[in-house]
Amino acid sequence: MPLAEFALTGVLDLAKGVPHLRAQQAAHRWERYATTSVRGRRAVVVGLGSIGRETVRLLDAVGLDVVGVGRPGRTYDVPGAARVVSTDELDEVLPGAEVVVLATPLTEETNGLLSRARIDALPAGAILVNVARGQVVDEAALVDALASGHLGGAALDVFEVEPLPASSPLWDMANVIVSPHSASTLVSENAALVDLFIDNLRRFLGGRPLRNTYDATRGY
Repeated sequence: MPLAEFALTGVLDLAKGVPHLRAQQAAHRWERYATTSVRGRRAVVVGLGSIGRETVRLLDAVGLDVVGVGRPGRTYDVPGAARVVSTDELDEVLPGAEVVVLATPLTEETNGLLSRARIDALPAGAILVNVARGQVVDEAALVDALASGHLGGAALDVFEVEPLPASSPLWDMANVIVSPHSASTLVSENAALVDLFIDNLRRFLGGRPLRNTYDATRGY
């Protein structure tokens, strides 16, 4: 799943100091440096649909201790998660989250979910990955936390305003990966969409349930 792969890429890129290496390479500078390990770090994955569950699996595979966060009142089977809580418990798990991955749909409940107060509650040096929607995060608070060094970095595929305005400070931050809402786009995407359409057409004609349907009550 490409969005889960992007989440893993962002975590490894920032944790292993790839922006620093790029800067050193550009300057033709050979200097030893110390990096950090992701093994044993606490990750919180918010949103446990197919993208969130795959993200949990990948982060667990490289040694992170993963907490999954789902909707209240729901039960989840999430292989790789050390435990699963609901968004009602988000304020309890964020202070220990060295990595936060947002993989939720945008709904009334998730709009502004990662507020300034919740960003401030994250431990110093935490990494944020957003493959949800830009409006799930207080972007101004995110910029402030990145600029101050409170957050160690961010890998962002989505933003409050898209395309991201040229005036946004996020463009020029060395500890930020800016993806133009394209992390899910594969070179094989058109073929996959055609296959899905044909399969759904056959299902429709045969009176069988369709795949990837929109639920108006949930908003996604």
